[in-house]
Amino acid sequence: MKKAKKESRSQETGARRFLWSPFRGLFSIFFLLILSACSGSGVPSDTTTTQPLVMAALPNFAPTGSTITLQGIGFSLIFNENIVVVGNVSTQALSHQFIPNTPAGATEEITFTIPSNSQIGPGSIFAIVDDVISNTIPFTVESP
Repeated sequence: MKKAKKESRSQETGARRFLWSPFRGLFSIFFLLILSACSGSGVPSDTTTTQPLVMAALPNFAPTGSTITLQGIGFSLIFNENIVVVGNVSTQALSHQFIPNTPAGATEEITFTIPSNSQIGPGSIFAIVDDVISNTIPFTVESP
């Protein structure tokens, strides 16, 4: 019994020595680095990780070559990472900016030009942001 108690005290003393040793600071820093690495998402803050939401196209009809504004949430801050698909033709966004909250709740907008080879007539429009596809909204391409 005395031997078991002695071993237990010896283990406690060893643990105390480790915690109070010169390596304690290094151990603490290492532990905090591990915790901070685990708590983050590992994704840069300007990268979209959720589905973008397109709320409006302004205007919602226009001829090819026109500049259109898409309002929504979840676009990339790097404007050329936002791809807009009109019907079945894609194009890169020309700009990105934050906007005051609209009645629909949009906080961002991107602009793009309707490609000249877009199909004329009623169709749809959506965005692709960092390979994540948004919802689709109606859009009509008019003849020039």
